[in-house]
Amino acid sequence: MADKKEVLDRKTLDKYRKQIEDDFRNNYQDELVKELSTKVSKDVTSKFNKEYKDDIINSVTVEVKDEVKNQIIKEEKKLGRAKSFKIFRLSIYLLVLVATIVYVAYRLYLTDNLEVIQYDYVKPETTKEVVKGDVIKEEEKVDYKKIYGYLLDDLKVYDLSLYKGTVKASDMKMINKIQMAYSMLKEDDVEQDGTIYTISDSKIKNAYNELFGTNDYESTSFNIYNLSFVYSPNKNEYLAIMAVPNTEDIYNSVFDVTVDDNYINIKAYTGYVNNGKVRNITNNKELGNYDNVESFKDKLSVVTYKFTKDKNFYSLTVE
Repeated sequence: MADKKEVLDRKTLDKYRKQIEDDFRNNYQDELVKELSTKVSKDVTSKFNKEYKDDIINSVTVEVKDEVKNQIIKEEKKLGRAKSFKIFRLSIYLLVLVATIVYVAYRLYLTDNLEVIQYDYVKPETTKEVVKGDVIKEEEKVDYKKIYGYLLDDLKVYDLSLYKGTVKASDMKMINKIQMAYSMLKEDDVEQDGTIYTISDSKIKNAYNELFGTNDYESTSFNIYNLSFVYSPNKNEYLAIMAVPNTEDIYNSVFDVTVDDNYINIKAYTGYVNNGKVRNITNNKELGNYDNVESFKDKLSVVTYKFTKDKNFYSLTVE
């Protein structure tokens, strides 16, 4: 009779399996893991030797060097562009400065005074003065008489009552100022038809505005000695009839012109002329014939006519 095999049921098999797993866990697992970990660690440590570490260091070093080099090149380019622009800008400043210095030096050499930007500058005449024997000193003097003397060439103040002390244009009556504007007219501004004289209001107004530089003009009838101009609003002009030829006038002879911060001061010998005789304008004393006035003009009254820097009449002063 054959041996009968022992058959284990499922419950028994599970029991034995659990006993084996517990035995392995309790007696063999920790030792096996420890031994395996030690082996792997030794294997990795042996492979991560000095040569491998050097390769890594060299690789990283090369990358760092390349990156630093690239950054340096970029910064050098930026600095180069900035430096070039600064050099260019500095060159422009230097050129402008040199040009300015050359111009100022030229003007100073030409004028030898600080009025180098005066638009109507006239080169001064050179005068010489002997000082201490043979030593000669040259002086530059601006000839203001030559520059501004023309302002009194035609101007006349006809009202003799104004030649007392100082009288400003702003204090003068309109008739007095229109008389002065009349003296500034050109010959062809006055139309003459026999004994009839005609002047357009616009001619008087333009002369007035140019002489006084104001906008307060008012059309007003006026007289020049025995010649009386009547203003006609309808025709917008002045009319006069000369019944008797005029023999009166004002004489001016400029002898000195100075300029200060605000005004042009023109000094002149001024006299009253009537019937060919010249009289002192303040005391009416007769001094001689008009034809010979140059010989005694220093006996006339000295009057200072003051103009603004815009060449507008400002005042007169009898000295």
